[in-house]
Amino acid sequence: MRILVGCVLGLFTACAGAPEKLDLDITGVRARATPPGVRNGAVFFDLDNRNDRATALTGARASVAETVELHTHLHEGTVMRMRPVEEVALPPGTTAFAPGGFHVMLIGLHEPLRAGARFSLELRFRGGETRTVEVPVVALGGPFQAPASTPSSAPSSSPASAPSSSPASAPSSSPASAPSSGPAGPAR
Repeated sequence: MRILVGCVLGLFTACAGAPEKLDLDITGVRARATPPGVRNGAVFFDLDNRNDRATALTGARASVAETVELHTHLHEGTVMRMRPVEEVALPPGTTAFAPGGFHVMLIGLHEPLRAGARFSLELRFRGGETRTVEVPVVALGGPFQAPASTPSSAPSSSPASAPSSSPASAPSSSPASAPSSGPAGPAR
C-alpha cells in the first residue's frame, strides 16, 4: 500500500511540475537613517508584480533588527495609526511601500541606521519564494528618494523555511491587505 501511495504522489508531483517563478521587480529600496536611541526604522520600495496573477508579500527578515513586520497606516478619525498586517496583496502592477502606507517595519534595531550604510532584507512571498534586496540608508532630513543605483531584487538561494517574525493579524474589515498602487507620493 505504501508503494502505491508513493507512486501516486510521485506521479502527481511530476505532472504538476515546479511552481512558476514569480516575475517581480523591486526598485527604489531605501530606509531613513535613525537618530541615536531610536530603536525602530522602516524600509520603503516599489514592488512591480509582472505576473498575470496576484500574489502576496507574507513576511520579511533582516539581521539589523530583532523583529521585522509588514505594516500599514490606518486612519481612525483624525488619528493615523500604524498596524501590523499578515500579508500585503500584490495584484499585477506596482504596489508602493511608502511613508503613510505599506512598509516593512524594523523593530528593535541593534544599532542606529546610519546614512550611507547598507543592509540586506529578505522578502517572503506566498508560495515560499523569497527575494533578497540591498537596502541603502538615506540621510535623515534629506531628500527621501532612493539612490539612482538601487539594484533590482534577485531570487534568494535560501529556502523560505525560516519562521515568520510573527506579525499580528490585520482585522478583516481593515484595508490592510488591499494594495496601494501608483506613485510613492511626495517626499517626506
